Amino acid sequence: MTTLIRGGLVHDAVHRDACKADILLADGKIAAIGTDLTAPADAVVFDADGLDVFPGFWARTRMSSSRTAAPSRS
Repeated sequence: MTTLIRGGLVHDAVHRDACKADILLADGKIAAIGTDLTAPADAVVFDADGLDVFPGFWARTRMSSSRTAAPSRS
């Protein structure tokens, strides 16, 4: 399964400041982080605009925020 988290405020262990970016997940792993990423037509897409995203915690927490993005097909 491929998942694209689009437009979230990404916090990672590399950069001091968070930046708005997309995260592409493929087969349960982070495949890419960047802007304007594309995904296969059958990918699940989460609109994370306005949400904080912590890529290293994805596998454990899955969108466990009080404000959860709704998935959509794109």
